Amino acid sequence: MGETRPPQLDRWSFRFLLVGVSAATLGLLLLGPWYVPAGGETVYWNAVVAFLLLGIACDSSFLPLSRIAFARVGTSVAFIPFISSVLLFAHPWPMVLAGATGVVADGIVRRKPFLREDHFS
Repeated sequence: MGETRPPQLDRWSFRFLLVGVSAATLGLLLLGPWYVPAGGETVYWNAVVAFLLLGIACDSSFLPLSRIAFARVGTSVAFIPFISSVLLFAHPWPMVLAGATGVVADGIVRRKPFLREDHFS
């Protein structure tokens, strides 16, 4: 009946979308007030590091979906530490944790390319 294809973005529309999302993210990071605890609050920094490591571990390992045995499909549970970090930490630390987790898990651990050209050509 209908063919379901992913949306095709040419180079200019993708670059426009990338610039827009990057500007919005940078604005949210820079315009909001940063809560940086005093140097003596090691419990806060230990929690930030613990959630960073937990996010990396959850994003790096995939759980196989047993209902689809013939396909190599997996799912990640990285959303759990991300949602809980939003509840526990002040702005913008959850954004920093999620971004650092994505960079480390995809760029260093799995060595996945950040931008795949085959989808945008």
